[in-house]
Amino acid sequence: MAILIPRTGILKNLSWDCQSNGLTGTNNKFIIRVGGLHASATSAAPNLTDAFTVSLDEGQTSGTGLPWNFAVSAGQRVAVFVHAKGGTNISRLRVSFELEAERDSVVWQPVDLVTSMLAPTGVAVIPMDTGELTGKGHDYYFRVAASDGTDWTKASNQLHFNPPEDTCCGIRISWNPVFGATKYRVYRALTIYGEYKYIETSDTSYDYVGDSVFKVTGSPPEVTTAYINKLSAEGANWIMGGDVGIGTTTPQAKLDVRGAIKITDGTEGVGKILTSDAKGYGTWTPLPTLGQTLKHDGTGWQADQAQQEGAHHYVIYSNSTATSYFRGSVGIGTSTPQGELEVKGSVQVTGTTGSVNFIRLDSTANPGGSVWCLGSSVLAAGTFSILNAMNNTSGMAALSILPDGNVGIGTSIPQAKLDVAGTISGFGIVPIGSIIAWHKSLPGMPGLPDGWVECNGEKLNDAASRFHNQMIPNLNQAGKFLRGSDISGAMQVDAFQGHHHIVENGADSSYYPGGTFQMTVGTNSHNAGRVQAPASDGKNGEPRIANETRPSNMSVVWIMRVK
Repeated sequence: MAILIPRTGILKNLSWDCQSNGLTGTNNKFIIRVGGLHASATSAAPNLTDAFTVSLDEGQTSGTGLPWNFAVSAGQRVAVFVHAKGGTNISRLRVSFELEAERDSVVWQPVDLVTSMLAPTGVAVIPMDTGELTGKGHDYYFRVAASDGTDWTKASNQLHFNPPEDTCCGIRISWNPVFGATKYRVYRALTIYGEYKYIETSDTSYDYVGDSVFKVTGSPPEVTTAYINKLSAEGANWIMGGDVGIGTTTPQAKLDVRGAIKITDGTEGVGKILTSDAKGYGTWTPLPTLGQTLKHDGTGWQADQAQQEGAHHYVIYSNSTATSYFRGSVGIGTSTPQGELEVKGSVQVTGTTGSVNFIRLDSTANPGGSVWCLGSSVLAAGTFSILNAMNNTSGMAALSILPDGNVGIGTSIPQAKLDVAGTISGFGIVPIGSIIAWHKSLPGMPGLPDGWVECNGEKLNDAASRFHNQMIPNLNQAGKFLRGSDISGAMQVDAFQGHHHIVENGADSSYYPGGTFQMTVGTNSHNAGRVQAPASDGKNGEPRIANETRPSNMSVVWIMRVK
């Protein structure tokens, strides 16, 4: 075996003790040899040159060895070899040394090796002459586990024993001592896959002489949870399965720390961040200051004085006026911006109390003349305004939209759905009081727009209209036409312009209604004098007869704008 040296110093005063009830044979003695030092954990074993012989006469079970002194260094190992002579059989032998460590400027805490306890080895059984067990034909299966007082090692491999005699009184189970163990469990089953029961002992052997002692049922542990020499007296820090846990017994990574970490290497300071170099060494690095460039090289951000451009380099520039700007496309909510700035989602602009919040859009093609500022103005709470902020010294919005939906052009306090402060130039403006034709019965035609009514001769009941309580002209039900005049609203009944008709009688004479007329007498034959029905003249088709005189037309619904 080898002992790992934890501290530089002097190794001296070897001592030993053994378990006397495990001695058998005659001329009992053993030899302890202590070798030179390994240079490292992987170097070849040294020659064993120093040795002394221990005699076990008269029941001696402990003693001290040579008062030798070895200078040792931290990380080296001392080889120890034990050789029994004269038929000696020792169940347990403990060899120990003293290490006188050098003093230095560092205050060292007592820290030993951290390692898991090993499962018991060398498990063996021999029959005994005393006991109440049944012999040949009965199988016994044993496993042994060691404990540090709290947790347990993985149990040893299963050992099968079948007594050789028809009758057997007992079985002695023994095993090699496990360093750091304070107690052991002996598990026993009567079939290879049968139920295990166990007993506990502080010795490294147990005399099994009756089944009544195995009362507690339990499975042998398959995973080691017992550790030797935890790193702190509280036992809060562990190494398990190659992973290190600080503040946890179940680390999820190579290093799992449940709590704050303090790293001091001389580079630490207020406001610094921990960064890594190409080899993975971390140092504390100051955050960028005014005038520095924060650049991204496609892997991470880095503060730099030099301005760097190119693919995947997104640089924040800062000048003496604390104005920062990006070089390259910026995406918020997207990793593939299609413009200089692309925002995937909503944007909120919030200012301090009393300030005016603006979104400014500028064009370098006509500086100062193509600037829009969109935002919530201080002119009225909730008002949305568009104005030329660069050339506007009065603060008057060019366009304002109020929360109630009123739109003002040239005014920030519109009193109607559209309120224009100034003149309007263009086509399509219909003044209040206008009457127009509406094709109401066209399939899919929507209803009347707000502010319009049909001309059906009813009294208007709309306080928002200047025609409130006035009669709307009855144009639709009366089938009225519209004609131009210098006065609007005058109603006329139908009329027929005065004229004359010539009526022929049966004597080929013409009669005129009143006044002087001429009668011609001839010999032509005609029907008796009468007025005939209208007849086609051969050019304009059959005459159409109705109760009114009208031109060709299409019906519409007259509507009037009242507000």
